[in-house]
Amino acid sequence: MPAPVPSLTTVLRVLAGLSFLAAVFVWRPDRPTAVIGASAFALPDSGSVEEIHYAVGRSATVLLRKRNGRFELRSNGLPEATIRARGAPPLGQAEPWLAALPLAARPDIESIFMVGFGGGVALEDLPASVRDVDVLEIESEVIAANRALAGLRAADPLRDERVEVIVNDARNALGLTGKRYDAILSQPSHPWTPGAAPLYTREFLSLARSHLHDGGVVAQWMSAEFVDAELLRSLVATLLDVFGNVRLYHGGSGALFLLASDAPLQFEFELARTGRPLSANPLYYSYLGLNGVEDFVAALMLDEDGAARFAAGARPSTDDANLMATLSRPFGDGLGIAQLSALFEPYDPLVDADSWVHERLGDELNFSYIAGRLLADGQIDRAARLAFAAADESTRALITGLVRGSVGQLDEVAEAWLAALRADPGNADARFALLEPELAALAAGRASDEVRALAQAFTGAPAAVLQGWELAARGDYEGLARLDPELAGTNVTDLWYPHATRLRADWRTRVVGETRHAFDALRMIDRAVLIRPDIDLFLLRAAAAEVLGDTAAFIESCRHAAELLEGRLDGPVPGAAALSGAELDINIRRFIALRADLLGMSGDSAGSAIDVAEDIERLVARMQVLARETG
Repeated sequence: MPAPVPSLTTVLRVLAGLSFLAAVFVWRPDRPTAVIGASAFALPDSGSVEEIHYAVGRSATVLLRKRNGRFELRSNGLPEATIRARGAPPLGQAEPWLAALPLAARPDIESIFMVGFGGGVALEDLPASVRDVDVLEIESEVIAANRALAGLRAADPLRDERVEVIVNDARNALGLTGKRYDAILSQPSHPWTPGAAPLYTREFLSLARSHLHDGGVVAQWMSAEFVDAELLRSLVATLLDVFGNVRLYHGGSGALFLLASDAPLQFEFELARTGRPLSANPLYYSYLGLNGVEDFVAALMLDEDGAARFAAGARPSTDDANLMATLSRPFGDGLGIAQLSALFEPYDPLVDADSWVHERLGDELNFSYIAGRLLADGQIDRAARLAFAAADESTRALITGLVRGSVGQLDEVAEAWLAALRADPGNADARFALLEPELAALAAGRASDEVRALAQAFTGAPAAVLQGWELAARGDYEGLARLDPELAGTNVTDLWYPHATRLRADWRTRVVGETRHAFDALRMIDRAVLIRPDIDLFLLRAAAAEVLGDTAAFIESCRHAAELLEGRLDGPVPGAAALSGAELDINIRRFIALRADLLGMSGDSAGSAIDVAEDIERLVARMQVLARETG
């Protein structure tokens, strides 16, 4: 009996089933770049890009790439961390503040619990006073990605014996232990993601508090671009509801850090009086740009009183009504720098002339230095308000000049600084601000009588800087070395500090057979470039690295010098004029020489050296065009 002929419908169903099976065995889901590429978190592909690690984990897809000398970690396509390569200078990253702020507020912290490893940047080079760190990371592939950087990154917390990584959910892990800590650092992933959302609620914070010693501190990270004003009020209110004392700091680039404790957090008076804890761990803090009480005051946007007033009436976030999960801004369109400044203005102790900052610390602070830090972070409006809050006329005029320079009102800058000097002839910062553009002319003996008269009024460290410029111009590095004790008298907050550092580093890179001097130069420069990035400082860093035979530091110094010069060509840095024809010629020669050195490298570093050399080649070509146009 002949077999029945299948109907057309049956045949189509069988073919459809076979097509589905083929798709199952042949089709592979695309990487998340296809989705993320159309979002606010698109993967940038400019420059040199190298994939280090890619894996699909149990809770996230993890991607680690090296781009333009920096390692970028992403989870489900979302940016989690930027990690410095070996040899790179400090980048002014905000992530390490997550640990540094609690350690400053409570210098005796020994034990830390951390939620979310990320790139581990917050745990790099912790002071020796910290004895143990327990880290909870929900995704094991995040740890695998970080392990792939062994020997490649500037500092590796996974090689720190004090750090123990536990792969688990933070709430579950805390619920299974009775251990207490001095500080809990919380940097979960983006607040709308399922694994992170439960870590922003009152219930989790109450659990965290139950695992803190009395007086312990919680430090909570938040990116301003992920919240609007009301959601930020809610986050502050949630912390206040559990702890009672809350402060908010801005670490730069929209990174917010909230400190919370059952005890007051005000530590500036002890820091101003004794220097502790910065004096005990100067390198740790200075490599984060935290050199004194001014840096903490500049970052502080809400103190305890301001936080309470800011959050008054706001609804806390709870497990039943998780506002961070439902109302945060997944497109990164939340609060910008100017919006933050305006939002906090009524509560900001820095811009309130009657606050404790001015009444109790005013005589201890260099407000023009603080203004410079604010302007470097793009907080122009806040710096302008600081000018009005300053107690004396000379400081107000000096800050006004800095603000005008930052917005391109260059014709009005000198007049503001002259007004500052007229109000107080002893204002050394105002005097140096007027002289700074004339330093090369002074060194060459080409300055006007008026400029020489201004210079002759200097004594001490600023006078040594002027003399040092003359010695360096003559190539008298032995004389510069003898001048070092006077130059060392410069404070970090002085306007001439970067110049003093440059002079002190310069002679140290020229001492034959003494690598310790080059090492000292490298440390000095790494501290100074965070305050005022300068092409000459990065080139000196490259010279110091060459003396030390540190190829990684040499390559990264060249990279950062080129990036900074590129920025100068794209547009003047705040308060600076565009490059002149003479400056272009000098930089063309300098960077051609650097390119030759980079192309001459071999071994494991050759690939990175070639990448930087190619960037420099394009930069030189651009400068040559500009030089011809300049005439």
